[in-house]
Amino acid sequence: MKSKLRQILGNIISNEVSADLRGGEKVIISQLSDNLEECIAMTEMYQQIWSCGDVPEISGGTGKYFISSVNNPDRIKEFAESIVTYDFDNLNMLWFVGRLKGSIINAGALMFDHNNERLEKGRAATHPDHEGKGAYGKLSKVQKDAWERIGYVVESETNTMHKKTQKVCEEDLGMPSVGFLPLKYEIPSADQWIKKQELKGLSVELIYFDKRVSVVKNILFTGGHLNKRIPETYIIDEIKGLQDIVDSKISTLTIKNGTGSEEYTSEERLDYSTLGLGKKELYTVDDDDTCKWLKLRNSKDLDLESVKAYAKSQDIVRKYIEIEVGTSEEDLKEQRRLIDHGFFPTAYIPVYGKKGDYREDRILMSHLVNPQELINYLEKINGNNLEKLVISSVLPIAKEVISNAKKSLGYSS
Repeated sequence: MKSKLRQILGNIISNEVSADLRGGEKVIISQLSDNLEECIAMTEMYQQIWSCGDVPEISGGTGKYFISSVNNPDRIKEFAESIVTYDFDNLNMLWFVGRLKGSIINAGALMFDHNNERLEKGRAATHPDHEGKGAYGKLSKVQKDAWERIGYVVESETNTMHKKTQKVCEEDLGMPSVGFLPLKYEIPSADQWIKKQELKGLSVELIYFDKRVSVVKNILFTGGHLNKRIPETYIIDEIKGLQDIVDSKISTLTIKNGTGSEEYTSEERLDYSTLGLGKKELYTVDDDDTCKWLKLRNSKDLDLESVKAYAKSQDIVRKYIEIEVGTSEEDLKEQRRLIDHGFFPTAYIPVYGKKGDYREDRILMSHLVNPQELINYLEKINGNNLEKLVISSVLPIAKEVISNAKKSLGYSS
């Protein structure tokens, strides 16, 4: 990590912001402490919000957040320790919290991928007792100030439960949508959310499909990243439609070359199911048993059928697999191999990867482990039902992804 970035991160960590809430109360926004009691309070708040009225698991109930690490105060404490000790070599996130009279009322993280100089804006959470006071907006402003100083590419994922948040990302934060990821993760408390929405007279069948929700991918370019975009981008024909839609939303364009299919040779690749933990971490971005997803990198070395077998094994049960692939000429064969193994393109992300002094476009390829689940979903969203899930500016991308999904299944309805 460069010394300038270390200095910027150090200043952000030590910074404390006081902001006025509606009603005259003052919230203090700073970083999460490594005090275990505060970490437990953090888990309880996230679980309470996402349990939708159920008792949090940490208090003896069944309400859980959909990301496993947030349900574990000891894991949160590990994150916090790297922040408060300024451990830049192991710093993979900043976790902003708002405190009112010493108690946490909201929180939101920025998660780093330093190798690719990008960060993800995590989902912010505000305690139900303090909603409507403007606390979310105050926290978001502090986060925005931080990522502008850091200068990384910023990504965010908004799910189909919250169309308002899709609009905030696209219109208020200037983060154009670049992907639609069907049924990406499971919501443990989906039954409670369904009951709450149905009481309001809302249709929820598509939003919580088999307790799973779909996701919109958004991106924000800071620090002149588009000016460093590698001009030659190579993609196979199945990805071209998605690339065209995304490029039409990005104001700064560069020349694209090299579309078309590439043959790949059958060669021996690593069996993912038998990789040891240290080796597996070289290929795994995230493997979560709560939302039931598996996110991978470096798929060229992996046997894809063994990846799928691992995901659906009885002791694992992951329902969604996501793989990031590059757009250089040498990546054409891997793009084709992923298509041939039942993956389909769900996001086209300009300048998402770092290659030397330049930046490369990347593609997210997705696979639903249970094909029948995807078929059932596609049958439900035929016609104009996508408009119930995404805002109008996301609709062209969502339609293209659904078309890609149908082709991957040979689905013609």
